[in-house]
Amino acid sequence: MAMTAQTSFAALTADQRLADFSELVSILQRNYGPLHIKQKTIQLDFAKDVEDYKARIAAARGDAEFYQLLARFLSTLRDAHVSSEVPSTYKATLAFTSDRVEGRILIDKIDRLKLPEELFPVQKGDQLISIGGVPVEKIMAELNEQSNPGNDEGSLRIAASNLTNRREARGFAVPKGITTVSVLPKGAAVPVTVTATWATSGIPFTELDDLGNLTDDDSGALPTAANGRDLLAQLKKLPMFNAMLPQVVLDDMKQAGVSDIGNPKSMFKLPEGAKEIPGLPVTAAIYEVAGKKIGILRIPEYADDSFLEVMARALVVMEQETDALVLDQTNNPGGSVSLVSDIVGLFADKSYVDMNFKVRPSLNWIKKFDDINAKIAEMLAADPNDAAGNALQARFQYLSQELRDTIAQKRFLTTPISLNLTGSFGMIQPNSMVHYTKPVLLLINELDFSGGDAFPAIMKDNGRVTLFGAKTNGAGGNVSEYGPLANSYFKFNLTESLMVRPNGAYIENQGVKPDVAYRVTEDDFMNDYRGYVKAFTVEALKLAGADPAAVEAFKAK
Repeated sequence: MAMTAQTSFAALTADQRLADFSELVSILQRNYGPLHIKQKTIQLDFAKDVEDYKARIAAARGDAEFYQLLARFLSTLRDAHVSSEVPSTYKATLAFTSDRVEGRILIDKIDRLKLPEELFPVQKGDQLISIGGVPVEKIMAELNEQSNPGNDEGSLRIAASNLTNRREARGFAVPKGITTVSVLPKGAAVPVTVTATWATSGIPFTELDDLGNLTDDDSGALPTAANGRDLLAQLKKLPMFNAMLPQVVLDDMKQAGVSDIGNPKSMFKLPEGAKEIPGLPVTAAIYEVAGKKIGILRIPEYADDSFLEVMARALVVMEQETDALVLDQTNNPGGSVSLVSDIVGLFADKSYVDMNFKVRPSLNWIKKFDDINAKIAEMLAADPNDAAGNALQARFQYLSQELRDTIAQKRFLTTPISLNLTGSFGMIQPNSMVHYTKPVLLLINELDFSGGDAFPAIMKDNGRVTLFGAKTNGAGGNVSEYGPLANSYFKFNLTESLMVRPNGAYIENQGVKPDVAYRVTEDDFMNDYRGYVKAFTVEALKLAGADPAAVEAFKAK
């Protein structure tokens, strides 16, 4: 009689696991022909292994670990005819394959629909160095412990293929989410780091035990779109993918007189002789002092995707005409997680670690992701070659599964995950068209919120900027509106996640500290921030390599 889903997925007791292991051992003892010669050929100590695995199975923390232990126990036999078949259809792939050639692991086939070249600039024949920061040799050794056919060369080839493909049915732990991939391109001396998504499919044997509180969440209707690119543009506007002050707070601050929040013009007067770049909607100028040309460029917020083009246009000029750049990000209310990362890419000289988030899982998030996945599936059914749709599908399947895993494991927060919907998920790659290479001084202050916390944190932790001013506010997460409550009709906003900096620290209540502290003075307030401008100019000159005597002369003016 066929088992029902409930009985087949029900958790086994410790006694049931041990009973099954004993039966397996008994069958091996009675039926496995090569058992005795294995003691000589591979120095198998069967009795010792049985006692070892019996203890490990007794201590197993769940069915998944139990199945993996059974597979590993059989692998000690090093027999290509001995294999495991776990009752699961769950599997994962990185959308590329690898092989072992002359002792090196080389990239073989790449699914360019899922890994387009601009996001995964890797070619066949490039050497695979590591996955998730772990050398491939170490991963292969672990895979061989889980499934070893007994032939050294053959086992290494199989392990090489399993580097990017894992099936739970074979006793492998199935990776999930985004991972880093380090590759040494042909002819190169230094590896590059990119990212790829472990795309999962099938049904694992972990049940979803919902711990979330179902709350009425109308914080953004589910978008509709004809293709993946249009859908992406709409998804980026959802609260869960934004780190910005709520509009009601912004309105209150502006009504209270904090008019510089999000202002496209810098709060200070430009230095004497500064020439503005025409045609840009934000402060963008170049001035010369002490033999160096310094650029000033304003980042008022991260709310509008079109601002990336504004930044790119300005930086093309700045790269040609400046020795250093002052980025003014003061009084910044934040915005799109993806736009923050895209702007970082304009300054990146290599693969940069992105901001991650620990999300509080709920049925609302899961349902929203499931609905999005359903819409993506509809689009791909109509056009399977929709590259943007395929990329979104991999990301939202991962996000949905991460939330389910968190609830099933009774964890309060997810592991750190990326909410950046564009570019290389979890990592930031250099912009392919625009790259500002000169030193950068980033102006920050206590009125930088959310995305305004994230940008300086990412730039600082990746070693790209010197920070000047005051510590940012420390509003570290995405925000969604809840309610109304049944009786009072009271609505409120909650932070649903915690930003995790590339260095591992939280943003919330911590903010980002400056490298060079500056306290705004009364003279600044009364006189167009002239002391402030002079102070940051001195620091920019130092970064530009100005003659120390010329810098001192400027300070003395």
